[in-house]
Amino acid sequence: MRGSITKKNGRLYVIYYVGKKQKWEKVPDNKHGRQTKSDAQKLLAQRINEVNSGTYREIKKTTFREFAERWLRDYVDDPNHIKASTAESYHQIFNAHLMPRFGDHWLSNITADEVQKFVAALSRRGLSPKTIRNCLAPMNTMFRHAARWGYLKASPMPDVELPKTTKTEMGF
Repeated sequence: MRGSITKKNGRLYVIYYVGKKQKWEKVPDNKHGRQTKSDAQKLLAQRINEVNSGTYREIKKTTFREFAERWLRDYVDDPNHIKASTAESYHQIFNAHLMPRFGDHWLSNITADEVQKFVAALSRRGLSPKTIRNCLAPMNTMFRHAARWGYLKASPMPDVELPKTTKTEMGF
């Protein structure tokens, strides 16, 4: 298996082959906001290993809005998967909170950092921790399905810190 690293317009790319098809993949920025040659070498080695071992999976490109509409239609609205009342609340959460924030983003570009900023924004708007957790629950499930259905390599949600809820004891 062969591959290479190239720089184009100031960005690093790895080039590798899947069968006879050439693939270009942009090297993501590291935690310091830049690309390094060692990051590119690691990514190239990872992709070549995936191709050689047969675990390589091409990610389908779609926006958050397109995938969310498909997921809501094919999974949430199916009465065999989710109760009608839960489906209704999922639709409300997507329309009120998630679509305005993530609708036009590429699904594969949504990171844990972006979701964490969304959590902070909801908190600043005065929403309770329980409400914020309720907003993230359908998003978490949707991202897991996106990974299963070939739209993501992995869900960004496990790296998101959820706000702590406090349990209040009832007085009798």
